[in-house]
This record gives sequence, C-alpha cells and structure tokens, in this order.
Amino acid sequence: MVIQEKSDIQKLLEGSRRVLIVTKDNPGFDEIGTALAWHEWLSRRNHEHVDVSFTAPNRNRFKFMPGFDATSEAIRSADEFVIRVNVAKTKARELSYDVKEDVLEIIVKPEGGNFSSSDVSFAETKFGYDVIMTFGAAELSSIGKLFEDNRELFYGTPIINIDTKIRNTRYGQLNVVYSTATSLAEITYACIDELTAATATNLLTGLIYATNSFQTPQVTPDTLKLAGDLIVAGAKRAEIVDHLFRTKDMDKLKVWGRVLSRLQQVEKKIVYSDLRSEDIEGKEIDLATLVDDLVLASPEADIVLFFFEKQDSATDVYVYGRENFDLPVLLQPFSPKGDRRHVLCALKTDRAEAERQVISHLKDKLKLINQ
Repeated sequence: MVIQEKSDIQKLLEGSRRVLIVTKDNPGFDEIGTALAWHEWLSRRNHEHVDVSFTAPNRNRFKFMPGFDATSEAIRSADEFVIRVNVAKTKARELSYDVKEDVLEIIVKPEGGNFSSSDVSFAETKFGYDVIMTFGAAELSSIGKLFEDNRELFYGTPIINIDTKIRNTRYGQLNVVYSTATSLAEITYACIDELTAATATNLLTGLIYATNSFQTPQVTPDTLKLAGDLIVAGAKRAEIVDHLFRTKDMDKLKVWGRVLSRLQQVEKKIVYSDLRSEDIEGKEIDLATLVDDLVLASPEADIVLFFFEKQDSATDVYVYGRENFDLPVLLQPFSPKGDRRHVLCALKTDRAEAERQVISHLKDKLKLINQ
C-alpha cells in the first residue's frame, strides 16, 4: 500500500531528537508490534531518546516480542535544565564545568569581550519530547492514564497519529489513518525501510493478530505477499504462532473450555460468555488475553461480550465491537471505560443480572439502529 504522508512523517522525525511512542490503553499485539517496530527503526537512526509507553492489565503477554524490555508503563519526566547565554555581542570560546562539594560551576570563556549576568537566562524543560507517535488510539482519551496524567504534553507536542479506525478524530498534526488497511503493521511496513529480523518479527506478529491469522475480509493477495516479505526479512513465524495460539497450559485450557461451553449467541451478531471467580481460583489467568481469544474465536460477531463475576457479586463486562459501533455511546447507561471498540463496564450486581441488563439493552438498541 502507498502511504501519502510517508515523506512528511520521515521529515518530522528527522528533525526530532526525542520521540515518545504510545498506544491506546490496553493495546493488542498489532499496536505493540507496531510501536516496537518504530522504536527499533528510530533507534538505529541515532535519535537521542526513543521511548515506548503503554498501559495494560498484563504486560507480560508481550514479553516474547523483540524490544519489549525497552517499554515502560509511564512517561519519563523532564531531565533537562537549560542555562542560556546570549552570545550576540560576545562569542563563547570555551565551555567547561567543575563540581565543588555540592555546587556545579559552569565556566564559559568569552572571546572578544565579557559576559554579564544579564546575558544569562534559565529554562526548565518540562517535557523532553519533540514529537509523539500514537498507535491505534481513535482519540486522545483512548490512550487512557498516560494521556490523563500528561495532558499538557499531548496538547503541546506535535503528534503523528497512526490508526486504522474510520472514526479516528484526526487529533494529530499528521494523521495517518487508513481504514482499508488490514493492520497498523501494514501501514508501518509501507513507511519504514531497512527491515531487521526483530522489526519483521514484530510487524508479522501484529499482522497475524489483526487479521486473525489472515481470515478477516480485508485480507488480499497483497497482504499475503507482505507476510512473505516479512518472513524473508527474518520474521520468526513459528515462534509468533506458538505465542499467539499455542501457549495455553492445562489450567488455561480448562478455563478456555468453560468459556466455550458457555458461549451463547443473540440476534445472530451478538456473542457472549462468562466466568465466575471460582472458575479461575488458584490459576494465573489473564482476563484481557481471554477476551482477545474470545474475539478471535467469533469472527462473524459484531459485538462480543465477556462477563466476569467477582467474589463480591460485582461483575466486570468486557465488550468488543466492530468498526460501525461506538461502544461508549451504545453502552452509556453502564458507565463504560475505553474506546469506541473496546470498553469495560463495572456493574454492582451478580453475573446473571448483569447479563440480563446488558444483553436486553443491546437488543433494544440494535433494533433501533436497524430500523
């Protein structure tokens, strides 16, 4: 695919010393694979700092991906205090510094004159980034806590917004939004050059995950050629497939069996299942991954729901919707948190009542939408 903004992206990045890469809150393998691919590509171009930050309930599921160790859960704080010397009248010939006990002395030797205190000024760099790259975030609020805690940074720094969602709000200075792309990985592949095996592995991970192993309607012969090119470049396909689809131990398989045995379908396009806290007691189960697996197992569904009843009879409802749904609006009575396609509703009721309320609400809403 051709990315019209490619030269603008590279030009903005070439003029940047420090780059911050963030994803939507609770990202999938496409967002993380893409973020890590850009991190590796930019780091090889000798940028001073390239940081990757994202928030997710279980970060360890991404641990097998090359470069994961470079990621963090928070945005680094400012690390510069700038001392400015006006050299319009007197040039600086030599600069040195010395530390005497607890005092740092910075020595500037003039050339052809003298400096005075009026030539010196100070500035604190509050945020040390020249540009921010966002991946998979339809709007800034989709980034979650990283955005909420650093609003000034996001509002005051140029943003390269890369996404596949047709409803992206175009909040960046550069908006690279292609709703026909199979994945963020496909967009990224068209933007960067000189693939390493690590970059290829991360992009293929994103591509396989986003297309449900090349089963989504957007997949074309060009998509398969892209996958082949990534494998030729060194992507470890077998390792990727093992981690995405074959890494469930016996405990996880038992829980997954319960989820599938309780799978129900409503109005043809709504699929849901549930678990109780006692179903996973004593087992290390990542609910976010479980929800991802349920979505992958339901390619024909427009809305996928997962109800998890906790020990205090409260129920968390994870909801996934296709592109044509705005879940925060659709589920507004249940105070959803998330973006247009992924939300979490925390209900103070047992699982059976939560299912009744939410499913009934969705059926009514979908009837109105389809009229």
